[in-house]
This record gives sequence, structure tokens and C-alpha cells, in this order.
Amino acid sequence: MELQTRQVTLANGIELAVVDEGPRDAPVLIFLHGFPDNHRSWRHQIAHLKDRYRCIAPEQRGYHRSSKPQDVASYTPDKLIGDVFLLADALGVDRFTIIGHDWGGAIAWGVALMGQMNGRVTRAVIANAPHPTIFPRILWTNRVQREASQYMRTFRDTGNDELVREFGLGGMLIKAFK
Repeated sequence: MELQTRQVTLANGIELAVVDEGPRDAPVLIFLHGFPDNHRSWRHQIAHLKDRYRCIAPEQRGYHRSSKPQDVASYTPDKLIGDVFLLADALGVDRFTIIGHDWGGAIAWGVALMGQMNGRVTRAVIANAPHPTIFPRILWTNRVQREASQYMRTFRDTGNDELVREFGLGGMLIKAFK
């Protein structure tokens, strides 16, 4: 199934490429992809659910056809979480279920927690992303998890910038997961 995207400009000026399928009056599901994926991660779920739900799947900030601010400060979790609420506003969505996988799951945790406070998030479905208050404790107390999570350092090391310039993301992934 080929999904059609359209550009949606958020109130903060960020543009997201967004899939928006299903009845406009149906309950809303917002899907957040992981790293290094895009909206296509959810194509099978959207195909299955779009008859009963309004399925919205943005390409998050920094990915594929969405805005790619150059400064690192533009990618802090508060900004990525804010993008989800601004996207809902731009699409006229008041309440929604947030669904996230991997990095999208990490952002979905923040959306769910903020959404509880403002009453906008009805449910959260999060895959392959630990709870934000439990994960740091596990990193501190569990040597195996700490070792398994060291690949993240590769992505944060600016010494790898040349590797990315020369070989793209593939070179970085090979180095991180060798």
C-alpha cells in the first residue's frame, strides 16, 4: 500500500510530511515512527485500521520530507513532543491515541504524559521504548542493559560526522551495530 503524504506547517514553523487516512469523524490514532524509519513503518497498521479510525502518521522533524533544522537544540524531546500537539492542532484534532515505536515510542511516552495533564491523549501504545523513569534506573543497576545501550554513544559522537558525510547513515549504522 502506497501512502500519500502532504506537508503540514505547524504553528512553530516546522513542516511535517504527514499521512492522514480514514474518516475525519472517527477516533484518531497518531503514529510515531522509530529511527531511522519514516511513516511507511505504519503502512500495514494504517491499511488495517483506516476504515474505523483516522490514522495520522507524520515523518518526524529531521526525517525524510519533513523540516530538518540544523541546530542540535531543535531536536530536544520537548520540541518533538510539542510537534505532536501542534500537528493535532493543525489538523483540527482535539483528542487522540498516541502510538509509537522505538524513538517514536520515546517521544510517545512524553506525549502521553503531557496529554494526561491536558486531557488530549486518550490512550498510549508504545513498543520497544522503555518507560522514561524506569530506563535510567535500569541503566544504572543492570550491567547487561548498560552494555547493550552503548551504541547510542556512536550517534552522539561528533567525531563520526565525517563518516556520515562520506558514507551516509549506513556507515554510522554499520559502526554502531558491528
